[in-house]
Amino acid sequence: MFAIDAASTSSDAIELCQVALDVLYTRACLLRFTKLVHHILEESNVTISGVIDGFSGSVHRWFSVVNLKQLREDAQESWTADPSTPLLLLAMLLLGTLQDCHHEDHSRRRKLYTTLKKLMLALTSPSEAPEPHLVQVEALVALYECGQGMAHQAQLTLSSALAMVSLMESEESDILIWRKISLIVLDRIIMLSSVSNNVPSLCTLTSPICKSVQSYIQKNSDTASASTGTPPSQQLYKMAEVALATGRVLHYVYCLEKGWTIGVKFLKGIQAEVSSPDASNGTTVQGCARCTVLHGVKKP
Repeated sequence: MFAIDAASTSSDAIELCQVALDVLYTRACLLRFTKLVHHILEESNVTISGVIDGFSGSVHRWFSVVNLKQLREDAQESWTADPSTPLLLLAMLLLGTLQDCHHEDHSRRRKLYTTLKKLMLALTSPSEAPEPHLVQVEALVALYECGQGMAHQAQLTLSSALAMVSLMESEESDILIWRKISLIVLDRIIMLSSVSNNVPSLCTLTSPICKSVQSYIQKNSDTASASTGTPPSQQLYKMAEVALATGRVLHYVYCLEKGWTIGVKFLKGIQAEVSSPDASNGTTVQGCARCTVLHGVKKP
């Protein structure tokens, strides 16, 4: 989709990382940092709106971790308050190159990836609350890692994103729930990509993120079912149902691989979820909430 030229050089990567470290301690360097990101986009022959539009028409359709409306608004401003906005654009640019399979692009894409990893580390302050955009950057990088066959690295990056989400206190909304569902979906994808390696789930049904999604869906299911037509939120509910149900099935596979005994109650919960005729009206999610504890799992 996009061709990466800059950042592509080692000097650009080193300068970006050095400026990012300065940004962490003195915001005076932020303007220089954003100018470098603008330079990378220009050398890659893309515009900010082009990166956002390309992402919106591809990855965002099924991995809605980015608040595109907010990003468009932030991208029109000077970026002088938040270094994570240009960083998010670089992460979207990285994923936008996945359709390019030319061998000569691999090393450039790899440099952009390693630069992003260093920038994420440099811009994460242990003394400040995580920026919302940084959570999105972590999620996109984890998705890239999973797509490159780096399942264990993807799980580590996803773990960091989940930790950031747990530290962020804000009122639940469809946008935030979409972000959480996307992280849960990514957890399932990582498990599927490495079933033979026994990679455990980070988003089990008893985890805070899954409980949060379950609670939100149940709270709003009556409103959704009473609405006419198919509002946008209906897609959210269905995606949540699938993510939660597949989590139980993948956990069952994980237990089989470990040689653990599965309780009858847990098996009935799986059967009810995958065969329920009422999955579209919230019955499946309610069933998940009633069976969040794994019963009878033990070593033989």
